[in-house]
Amino acid sequence: MSSRLNNFNLGANLGWLQQGAAFGGRPINEMTADLQRVRATAATAAYTGYDGFVASALTELNSSQSPNSALDKISDLITLFQGQASGTNAAALSLGIVLGWLQQGARANNRPVSFLNDEGKNY
Repeated sequence: MSSRLNNFNLGANLGWLQQGAAFGGRPINEMTADLQRVRATAATAAYTGYDGFVASALTELNSSQSPNSALDKISDLITLFQGQASGTNAAALSLGIVLGWLQQGARANNRPVSFLNDEGKNY
């Protein structure tokens, strides 16, 4: 698998996680699976320093059963990966995060107000 594709997939999982944690609508079991995919994809893409954040996020999710309990760890993962990515890999990671965030928000029908038009309807 190409490095850009790995970074895009990593970003999409992070976007799903961040949006689901921040605004709800993503079940804990799906978030747990997303975190496992983040761990596997980060290893394939040769990132470092992420395992403790993934483990902490999993612990938070499994102990509190609240999606937003893992938000800080998910944000830390995004910051970590963005700091290690460069060039087209960084662009693929960022694109994946944004599209994953939007996709999760649309799926859960809980996109923030900034994605609504003046009448309060989704674009």
